[in-house]
Amino acid sequence: MKQSLSPRELARIVGVSESSLKRWADGGRLRFSRTAGGHRRFSIAEAVRFVREAGLPVRDPAGLGLPPGPGSAGGSGGGSGVVPPPGPAAASTRTLVQTAAAVAGPGARSAVVLADAGAGGDAACGPPETRDPETEAQAAAADAPPAVPGRPAVDQLTGLLRCGHDELARGLIVGLYLQGHDAGWIFDRVLTPTLARFGELWRHDDAGIYAEHRAFDVCLRAVHELRALMPPPPPEARVALGGTPPGDLYLMPSAMAATVLAGAGFRDVNLGAQVPADVLVRAAVHYRAALVWLSLSCRKKAPGTAELDELAARLHEHGAALVVGGRAGPRRTGGSGSGAAGFRRVGDMQGLVAAAGAWARPLPPA
Repeated sequence: MKQSLSPRELARIVGVSESSLKRWADGGRLRFSRTAGGHRRFSIAEAVRFVREAGLPVRDPAGLGLPPGPGSAGGSGGGSGVVPPPGPAAASTRTLVQTAAAVAGPGARSAVVLADAGAGGDAACGPPETRDPETEAQAAAADAPPAVPGRPAVDQLTGLLRCGHDELARGLIVGLYLQGHDAGWIFDRVLTPTLARFGELWRHDDAGIYAEHRAFDVCLRAVHELRALMPPPPPEARVALGGTPPGDLYLMPSAMAATVLAGAGFRDVNLGAQVPADVLVRAAVHYRAALVWLSLSCRKKAPGTAELDELAARLHEHGAALVVGGRAGPRRTGGSGSGAAGFRRVGDMQGLVAAAGAWARPLPPA
């Protein structure tokens, strides 16, 4: 993947004139370097930052090394698209299933898209039936669910994954970030609910097992792509590291944690799955970490509150705070409530970012 872009290349990617880009760069809105010959060059990270800040569409995501998505000109996931920002506007499940079907094109296999209410329905991955606009509006109003932030994107992502459109699904996820959504919002409101739907499929059909595994793999790739878009941390950035305890094989939550903390300005170190407590402490000392996260997804393998309190106390001796999350995590924050050595429990990725800012200590002196 290219590490930098010329003004002409970036102008083509976002659909503006080259002269406009040069004017924005010269005005300080877009940072650039110069080649030996004096030509402007924009780093990929700076291009992504500017796209998000300026609200520009991405006409050619491949120019940024990203997958296409189901929304803008040329199939870009970063344009105006079909995914609205968080807010009260929510389309009906029927309309969203048809949107995913229209993306798939004719001749594709049928797929099941689950509704939030728990009901499943067969939705052809071919083009939607033709409807009169007034009839469509009435149908949408009749079966539209309550407005839930991220709901439309969940429905679209579910449809794309079930139809086997892996690249478009990844493009949709990355496109949400390019549109200005924080990674924590994307993970909490879109990826987690989508994967929860696939996690229930095996209860109804043996085919749900491989559908879940495939959806997980596609979403994990998208998380890594989001991580690659984060700007590099400044030299004085604090270090955050973490993983899962022994016996806990779930990779996704820790990858999400690393990504949101990178977006919050930390230098992230993801140790992955099955990390013993002693290794966490040694890594915290080695990297001089200010924050250590522990993702708990397996109830049978999750450490108890006493073990977590002990780990928090050990980390505290080396200047690191412990933050714990996941469906198998304890129901309360550890420690005595006022003791500095207790661990902090968080409920989601957005909560992790908030806890990190409140709890992580400044970088200790060398």
